Amino acid sequence: MAAATDRSRRATRRAGREGERRGEAHDIMAAATGTTRRACASILAVWLLCGGFLCLAQTDSFRVKPNAAQCAKPKPVCIFDFDHTLHIGPYHCCGRLANEALNAVDKCLAEGFDIAIASANTHWAYVRSFLRNNIPPFRSLLQTEAVQTGHWYKTTTLNAVLRHYNASSEPQCAVFFDDLWSNKQYADATGVHFVKIIPDSGISEANVEAGMQAAGTRAHADSKDKQQEVRSV
Repeated sequence: MAAATDRSRRATRRAGREGERRGEAHDIMAAATGTTRRACASILAVWLLCGGFLCLAQTDSFRVKPNAAQCAKPKPVCIFDFDHTLHIGPYHCCGRLANEALNAVDKCLAEGFDIAIASANTHWAYVRSFLRNNIPPFRSLLQTEAVQTGHWYKTTTLNAVLRHYNASSEPQCAVFFDDLWSNKQYADATGVHFVKIIPDSGISEANVEAGMQAAGTRAHADSKDKQQEVRSV
């Protein structure tokens, strides 16, 4: 009789433990399901907020190319400081090209941006000689308002660049790359976006990418129109 009672108690305990395990498993599944549902709801909310596939802009393969129509006329502009941005070394001689300077300028041009210089360097002949010899796309601009030198008050030079490109009414379509935070005030006063450069290494392609995103535009639409014009000729 006692043995039967013990067996019954053990069976009851086993059944109780199995019930607890099933209950725990159910609770875990319920919690996981609840978490999954909340996560899905959050993702769906963000998805809807961002407009579907626009949320995939975080990856290169799905990166959204912002609508460039707003800046196609005038085109957007990449404005570069000279010293410690495109040029590394003394202000008046003997400098070298920043490692990614050519790629950075080419990236701007490839994306349909115009290019310009806004520098406080007073050695205007050296600046132009360096640009002529090292960055060919600037050669046709050296004697225009697109290349500004000798002014520490860069609001003046930035406005001159915008005026040259008929972009004075849309300064938000331009981005200024400079190694000094103190020069951001001039970009702010003009309405031009500002990207800080690391002075020891100079401009990088990543800086240009950041600037284009800050300006909120790329000139893909303009570039595609030109390509279409070429095909139709």
